[in-house]
Amino acid sequence: MSDRFFLENFLNINQVNFLRKKLEKCDLKDFEEQYRIIPNKFNFIFEEILNEKLLKIIHKNLKVENFYFLNRVKIQKNKRNFKNLEWHQDSGKIEHAKLLSKKENILFKFGLYLQENHKRYGGGVDILKPLFLDNLNNNSKIFGFIRRVYYFIRRKFFNNTIYNKEGNLIGFDALIFHRTSVVKTNDLDKLKDRFSIYFLIVNENLIQDALAEYNSKSEKKINNYKNNILNINLNNYNFNVCDNELSEVLEKVLSD
Repeated sequence: MSDRFFLENFLNINQVNFLRKKLEKCDLKDFEEQYRIIPNKFNFIFEEILNEKLLKIIHKNLKVENFYFLNRVKIQKNKRNFKNLEWHQDSGKIEHAKLLSKKENILFKFGLYLQENHKRYGGGVDILKPLFLDNLNNNSKIFGFIRRVYYFIRRKFFNNTIYNKEGNLIGFDALIFHRTSVVKTNDLDKLKDRFSIYFLIVNENLIQDALAEYNSKSEKKINNYKNNILNINLNNYNFNVCDNELSEVLEKVLSD
């Protein structure tokens, strides 16, 4: 396991099949939007995944107690990548890296995949593993050059696909370069429908840092973010979710 990304078993095959059958009945247009966690037409997803097991996975891998979901979820159907391109970070500008590379700050994306990631057929995510002890900031031009050379070598000569099974959960830092796994066949008739579910969490330190920057530049301020936290109870556990206003502010500061 890397402190920048991890893979964990999450859903069993019965849960995967349940979600696939529900999603297969949805119109393809339903997958073109970004939804709030709750309420939305995909509530059945969160009833299935917001549970004790998810909490344990987050605590185990991120060693974080106070974390919050952004009120955002993307459900993708059959988003396929046929070219060796499209490597990107979710947050990549210099000002973002200053906040996100701080050791005590966390912005993690989670991908839940309802199919195996196969080298020929895709079905998951490719990740460029960072250099050992790289904190992914942009403070040093020399190290930035070394990083670019290292990433070029990884893209050119290494297999960067993360081989997940159906129902696996992959978490990765917002500064990690990633892409939808490449599909190496044009025989679409043989490809299983591909479903991917993405959501994000932030920790308390990052919220405070991001709001300090936002409040210093904006006339409209958020002085007590706890007033913008929704508490959702599912499966007898409480989950803290940033409301839409706070989610928009965090997205603006950390990714625009």
